[in-house]
Amino acid sequence: MSNEYIIMVFGDMEAQYILGLSYYRGEGVEAVYWYEKAANQGDADAQYYLGVSYANGEGVEKNSKQAVYWYEKAANQGYAYAQNNLGSCYAKGDGVVKNYKQAVYWYEKAANQGHADAQNNLGVCYEFGKGVVQNYQTAYFWYLLASANGIEKAKDNMDRIAQDLSPSQQIEIQNRATRWFENNNGR
Repeated sequence: MSNEYIIMVFGDMEAQYILGLSYYRGEGVEAVYWYEKAANQGDADAQYYLGVSYANGEGVEKNSKQAVYWYEKAANQGYAYAQNNLGSCYAKGDGVVKNYKQAVYWYEKAANQGHADAQNNLGVCYEFGKGVVQNYQTAYFWYLLASANGIEKAKDNMDRIAQDLSPSQQIEIQNRATRWFENNNGR
């Protein structure tokens, strides 16, 4: 596809994001150029991928603060992947001051949208009392959702804390998870 065709069909902001994505698969510098154009116009996809570019040093010099800046832009628009990545930045202190309460805040936003990694990350926070009061039942709940969404390590995490829960507690949490899936369209 030619650049002119993409711009004609998709319009400026979305076309710039699509061009960035196609260049990302080739040369990172071109991708960053187009991501930045679309990101500055408010495109959440481009903001997220620009954050990823800065986080990984792909097409730009690695810059954790810039990654956080762009993740936050996309996260504030409800972009679950950016919310999870922003939570991880706060959990690790990568580009921001380490703050588990902020990590939990962002993980929770993404987890409630069905983001499986965020669900597992939130389970870890509850299991170890990072940013929240330690709660094995809540940890088990998030691990269960993450496991159901295909995260293998969540199953291991869930099995590890199952010994600290009674069979009736596990059944209650499984029923809660079933209701959660029904209310969230199977995410």
